[in-house]
Amino acid sequence: MKQDRQEFILRKLRQQNEIRITEIHAALPEVSEMTVRRDLDEMAEQGLLVRTHGGARRVPEVVPHKYDFESRSHLNLSAKTTIAQLSRHMIPANQSAYFEAGSTIMELVKQIGKYKLHAVTNAPNIALELCKHPEIQTISLGGPVNPRTLSVTGPMALENLKQINLDIAFLSASGFSPESGFTNAYIEECILKQTVIQMAQHIVVLLDHSKFGQVLPFTFAQPKQIHTIVTDQKPDDKTIACFEENQVQIVYPTVI
Repeated sequence: MKQDRQEFILRKLRQQNEIRITEIHAALPEVSEMTVRRDLDEMAEQGLLVRTHGGARRVPEVVPHKYDFESRSHLNLSAKTTIAQLSRHMIPANQSAYFEAGSTIMELVKQIGKYKLHAVTNAPNIALELCKHPEIQTISLGGPVNPRTLSVTGPMALENLKQINLDIAFLSASGFSPESGFTNAYIEECILKQTVIQMAQHIVVLLDHSKFGQVLPFTFAQPKQIHTIVTDQKPDDKTIACFEENQVQIVYPTVI
């Protein structure tokens, strides 16, 4: 059964960090290499492993304090400011926009001009920043707050979100790789991100250069689900090829 095969793969990865398709096939001779490849691809999409050429490797361990909002807000600040400047013109006047929790998105919100806008957010600190603009109608999703990321998630937030029509959504990611897609450290946040992606007409991901090549435990989106990437540096050729293949617009400074 597929579940048994995938549990076997995860068990081997916990023991030895990497595994090859030929090794899995040798241990499970009744399963074809094509089936093994499909299992690995599916598990990579779920964020359970990192796909490699000829096999897979274990998802790196998360260092919790690395993702504290206060710590992250001071990291790569110039990069976040650049990304905010590149993306602020994408905010649609007289429409609805979702602003996810995140230090890069906070920089974007700080640069909002005098927009008439329906703004939705799952971050209390971003809601407070939006409330500085009386012309913006701010809607804050309800639910428990993750003190590490200052994000609201859970059934209440999902139920609130499903009642709102979104023209555009500004999301963040803790990591991206062509093999694993856009990844995050918290499964509850991924579930909310996936719902936003289903509901918004246009998805923009703000991603500074340090996130490329990083893989966290949970995948919330593949490139084909995203419309625009805004970053502070030109990505490597492999990443650009991945985005172009999936018709994702890449925005970055033409002169660094």
